[in-house]
Amino acid sequence: MKLFFVDRKIQIKKFYDLSVLDGLEPVESLALSIPASENYALQLAVLSEGERKIESVECTGDAEITCINTQICDKFGRKYERSVDLKSEKIQPMFFIIAAMPGMAGGSAQADIKFSTDIGAQKLHLEISYTDERVENGGFNDLWRLSRLAWLNSNKFLNSKPVSPYVPPVIDDKKIKILGRNIEIGENGLPKQVEYYFDESQDIDSIKGLYIRSDYNNEESYAFAYLGYPNVENKHDLPAILLLHGGGGTAYYEWVKRWNEKGFIALAIDLEGHVPLKSGNLTSYPNELYTKSKYDAPNNVNLNDGNKEVEQTWLYYATKTAIIGNSFLHSLEEVNSQKIGLCGISWGGYISSIISGYDDRFDFVIPIYCLLGMEESGTPIGSYVTQNPKFRVFDDITPITLVDTPIHFV
Repeated sequence: MKLFFVDRKIQIKKFYDLSVLDGLEPVESLALSIPASENYALQLAVLSEGERKIESVECTGDAEITCINTQICDKFGRKYERSVDLKSEKIQPMFFIIAAMPGMAGGSAQADIKFSTDIGAQKLHLEISYTDERVENGGFNDLWRLSRLAWLNSNKFLNSKPVSPYVPPVIDDKKIKILGRNIEIGENGLPKQVEYYFDESQDIDSIKGLYIRSDYNNEESYAFAYLGYPNVENKHDLPAILLLHGGGGTAYYEWVKRWNEKGFIALAIDLEGHVPLKSGNLTSYPNELYTKSKYDAPNNVNLNDGNKEVEQTWLYYATKTAIIGNSFLHSLEEVNSQKIGLCGISWGGYISSIISGYDDRFDFVIPIYCLLGMEESGTPIGSYVTQNPKFRVFDDITPITLVDTPIHFV
């Protein structure tokens, strides 16, 4: 197999696009000059030459090196080795963390990385020179360094003690008291009830208007939503879908209606503190589309609220509210909980991409012309992330690569 050194700032996203290797030569040895105070992330691209599997990776020498792909530490602190599958004409990224050695500034080290495959073994020799460049907190403060990959194999905080100032939750049968709130758990292991109420004045034909509780700024608050059912005799075991609007939009009853016609129970939920006007429609301008809700919610200011605590920002509120919308659909007895999908457009597509990496209850996800990893895309959302680096944690594509949910990007 061939090994290529790839700058860690380059994200390998399309594994069958070999153009990312243009101008690069296979390496058998590397000379690295790295800060001694940094947990340095080394990215290699592996290209198979007939090998079908990397069975193990062994790191030896003067430096402490961990292979993130193969050397695993699970949530219980148990360590084990994992193999890596290879395919012809497909790039396999491999990540290594060279542990910080602050006392080695000005010094050097040698190390070898041995790849054992199904048809043989191969070594990569490293010549490491340590500089005295100061890198704060081992590199963990800077996302671009990828030092946080080391956290994947961390064995810290494996006990049940919460970190101060947090206190442990109190469990009483199926009730959990946590951070001053009480949650009751149902038989399916999910929250038994999402608080909501219907507002008949907002009904349009058979589509119901309702308010679903989603607190903001530690105050009780509710998000408006439209809920519609398909016109079928047997309203049991039905598929459902959660619909997320774009910037300057709201919950659209027409969108709900169209999915109802396809046999889905549909919930369109507002994410910006709006209540739609009955006279509005999909083509209406904002002043003709909605009015401000009586409940407090943050405005979508294109991430320009980065000066606030994360929990007070619009993106956090919108992401949380969407997840609550999914829990609401799970609470409906007519819904088949294994057949709930998610569709979002523009900012709604961005939020769909975010939550699909954390909420694995969705059967499918359809983000429409917005996804993650936008910072270097040259798009408006990408520029918003660059200007407000606090939100890079939301723009990170890593969570979405670790789920099995079918995702259809449009």
